[in-house]
Amino acid sequence: FLQLLRKKSVYLSNQHSISFFYYNKLSTMFSVPSIILSIFNSFISVGVSEFVEQQNVSLISSSISMLLAILGSVSLYLNLNNLKIEELELSKSYHHLALQISKTLYIPVNLRKIDQLDFLNACYDKYVILLQESSLIRADEANENAIAKYSPKNIIISN
Repeated sequence: FLQLLRKKSVYLSNQHSISFFYYNKLSTMFSVPSIILSIFNSFISVGVSEFVEQQNVSLISSSISMLLAILGSVSLYLNLNNLKIEELELSKSYHHLALQISKTLYIPVNLRKIDQLDFLNACYDKYVILLQESSLIRADEANENAIAKYSPKNIIISN
């Protein structure tokens, strides 16, 4: 059972890593245009007023500011920064759990200094807690069998 739990933890760690990189890329798609538009807006506000009428400068500047506000609002609505942090932390936690299980399984049974049943229960409890915190599960909540889908009991082992 521990081996199944380890495999599922590795799998979920990878899934959360993929989600982290996805949200990181999506966040960059909002932040880079915001930085470029802010620089462009500053340049127009200060540097172009000698060549273009002030009314046009104000119109262009306010339009760019409106685009910046839209980009910022959409980014906040999507909650990208918090999603990135959550996915990274969950990926690390699943990875840590998998390493902890691997370390224990690598040590011969007679040399292990921990109670086997206590260790199994502690690992399973941590796995269930991480599963409940997982955004992969939250995205799947419409499916009544979401928890069962990620349960280590449902892993198909291929040799």
